[in-house]
Amino acid sequence: MAQAPSTTAPLSLISQAITEIHLGRYEEAEAALKQAMEKDPENADAIANLIVLSILAGRDAGPLVK
Repeated sequence: MAQAPSTTAPLSLISQAITEIHLGRYEEAEAALKQAMEKDPENADAIANLIVLSILAGRDAGPLVK
């Protein structure tokens, strides 16, 4: 089960997500990236990492690419 990251700053959430991706914990990474997007919907780093996560998880990244 995914746990909520302990901080809510977008940069910290993105860093947490990158760590989770490297550890293969995709659910946790997705939760952190979604929280970052809630705080800053236009954050390019969050969007880029959501695209990477989608590709790694075998999902279609098309909806994230505008």
